[in-house]
Amino acid sequence: MNTTGNADTVYVTIRTTNGDSVLVIVIETSGSSGEFRGSTSIYQGDSDITNSRLEVLGNDTIVVIYKDKIDYSGALNQTRADTILLTEDGVVEFMDSVYQSININSIIAGETVYIRVTDGDLDVSSGNDTVVVSIISSSGDTESVVLTEYNTAHSRTFRGSIVTIYDDTIAVNGRLKVARGDVITVTYADADNTNNSLNKYDSVTVAAGVEGILRITD
Repeated sequence: MNTTGNADTVYVTIRTTNGDSVLVIVIETSGSSGEFRGSTSIYQGDSDITNSRLEVLGNDTIVVIYKDKIDYSGALNQTRADTILLTEDGVVEFMDSVYQSININSIIAGETVYIRVTDGDLDVSSGNDTVVVSIISSSGDTESVVLTEYNTAHSRTFRGSIVTIYDDTIAVNGRLKVARGDVITVTYADADNTNNSLNKYDSVTVAAGVEGILRITD
């Protein structure tokens, strides 16, 4: 509320359900407008109330709290609050073996396929978190692949791989059975998203292998 006729400032507290909090100054947009604006940056990481950063994890709810000194009815020191759930739209991608290129359109049977999921919602602890994705070949084999948060906690990127096999026999658990011309599809179930799209996909095609040559020599 304005008390001077000039642009005033007030303080709001922003907290996370994982225990971090910061105090933010919000400034009146103009003298006597009664509208105050401010902002703060958020960082993926463990709670640390000793610094001025708001650290969040993927399962956080952010709460902003303002103490209203006197409201329209004359009531004093009324607490006003608003909340927002931290949500990021996840992405799943087939990658090359060093996780640099996403332009992977085909593989040869027998190769390893590499998978990356990027989603801050999955970063829910101080350790390296994991996520399970489903991978299926159009000839019928289905496997689950565990991806692990890469490098350091709070990186928000998860990596994993599975070997493909070209075989007419029964499928082997832990390897994806494929055939020439198959489409391999990886599916990540993005439980928390902003567009009501649960499943995220990427796909590659199994290309023909190289013809082998057998020679009998003296």
